[in-house]
Amino acid sequence: TLHHPAQPYDLTFAQMETKRGQIPLASGRLSLGERFASAVRVFGIERVAALAASSYLVGMVCPGLHSIYRNLNLTTAAITPGGLNFRVKYSDEDYRLIRLAVWGAGWTGLVDSYGRPPPAAQTNMASLAQRIVPGEFVGSVALVIGGSRGLGELTAKLLAAGGARVIVTYAVGQADAARVQAEIVASGGQCDILRYDIRHSAEEQIAALPVMPTDIYYMATPQIFQRAEAGFSRDRLQDFLNFYVIGFSALCRALPAQSRPDIAVFYPSSVSIDERPANMTEYTMAKAAGEVLCQDMRSFETWRHILIRRLPRLPTDQTATLYEDDQGDPVTEMLPILRAMHATQAISAAMV
Repeated sequence: TLHHPAQPYDLTFAQMETKRGQIPLASGRLSLGERFASAVRVFGIERVAALAASSYLVGMVCPGLHSIYRNLNLTTAAITPGGLNFRVKYSDEDYRLIRLAVWGAGWTGLVDSYGRPPPAAQTNMASLAQRIVPGEFVGSVALVIGGSRGLGELTAKLLAAGGARVIVTYAVGQADAARVQAEIVASGGQCDILRYDIRHSAEEQIAALPVMPTDIYYMATPQIFQRAEAGFSRDRLQDFLNFYVIGFSALCRALPAQSRPDIAVFYPSSVSIDERPANMTEYTMAKAAGEVLCQDMRSFETWRHILIRRLPRLPTDQTATLYEDDQGDPVTEMLPILRAMHATQAISAAMV
């Protein structure tokens, strides 16, 4: 069977275990020769094309959509016509390991990969509505930075289910933001979407807001869990600082000065400051720096309503692992925060 899907397969583990077929080699041989000139000189264009096909095999066919390419162990063989053949030789559902036997196009050997669980999906609006008091967030206009997925998505949906108008921002996931908006609107809520990238000018992007917010939830984050490096990485620290310190400060400074004293701001910190998990030094340092920034901003009259909470590890795309693990309930964690923010905003409005 020739496997050449336009979109990656999303297979159950049982479906993975019986997968077999052939992957056609890339047609753009000239491009491969230009990009991997040294490899082509050693192995030849057919074998290099087959190596590229092994990546396509893992990421698109088996395991497919939610996969990790672990390693390959190949031996050169005679070059035969056709593509890269494969069959599942071994699988372990407990460890979600898939071992593929591959042959053809000048190679024979094994490719190991992991089939990850699907990304964490946030609770739907109908279920969230059952956990809040109807209308409890009416009067809030909430700007949720990074609200297209993860905790930002959950925050936006909880607020909208309680009657708030929400503005969901995204940096690259426009389709995700549109999906969140559609779900909120279909349930009778109010939701706008706005592209906002913390790496670009905050002033220009804030100018596109349809309405000035009463609450801000700063859920922007880069990729947290990356390949562990030996020692400290200045580049990783700078990346985290750009999101958790510099980007946050730029957003606040971009808001009109006359609006700042009345805006309630939520800054999510992390229990990693207390727990100090391995290989998260730069992330922890940046979150600690963000707390210091918020505390100093809060000491000025113009930013008196900044709420900081150290959140535990909660189920999101970022925290998904190969194995099931015990994580907290994000709704239980976030609801008291949303209620505290709304109470703060209501008190502030009453003082005007």
